[in-house]
Amino acid sequence: MFFVDRPLTILLLLTSYITILFVLKKSNFKNRFYTKKCNNICPECDKSLERVRRNYRDHFINYFTFYIFNFKKFVCKDCNWIGLKTEKRLLKKPV
Repeated sequence: MFFVDRPLTILLLLTSYITILFVLKKSNFKNRFYTKKCNNICPECDKSLERVRRNYRDHFINYFTFYIFNFKKFVCKDCNWIGLKTEKRLLKKPV
């Protein structure tokens, strides 16, 4: 019964998907963190991250999220963490 009107169903699914993306962005999902010593720190060991080249999967993630997050790929030289982070930076409070 729910899938009777296909265009309406597609529109509702797309709208809910975009809403979820904006809620994730507002909740600081995958944001970069910085301290007074370092401009971009690793989420695992709090050392500095370096930018690396993205591959086709990373570009696909940007396309799939409609460039709402604008992910960049980073690697930590100390703990070998590799991941995507967004452009927005948040100050990490000292513990």
